[in-house]
Amino acid sequence: MSREAFAAMKRVLTPEGTLVINTFADLERGHDFFAASLSKTLAAVFRSVRIHNGGEGNTMFVASDQPDLKPLRPFDFTRVHSAQLYNVQNAYAGIRETDPARGIVLTDDYNPVEFYDAKNREDMRRRLAEHMRKL
Repeated sequence: MSREAFAAMKRVLTPEGTLVINTFADLERGHDFFAASLSKTLAAVFRSVRIHNGGEGNTMFVASDQPDLKPLRPFDFTRVHSAQLYNVQNAYAGIRETDPARGIVLTDDYNPVEFYDAKNREDMRRRLAEHMRKL
């Protein structure tokens, strides 16, 4: 996830094309280096960036060269499994922002996300393992 990688992806998109990335980025202050850096890096390549988070772990980054990034048509929630409907509705409506000062533009030459985000990733793995035990 670097400026160079996103520039390469942008080159293969149509002018109206949209890149969507599903992450486990944490948006909480003090844990948001990865989210802020990913947002800042995408904004260095694309004209529009939106972040969707429903509060259940998944954070979607949506990027495009469209000047006013918005859905082309209403989302059809009837196609979502009932067990996930609430989460999907929250993620769709839950547009979030990051503080650009809390991140950096990630490049092929300097991308310290693994170092700064290690605790967040370990916490997420632990929560997933605990959730699986409950099933």
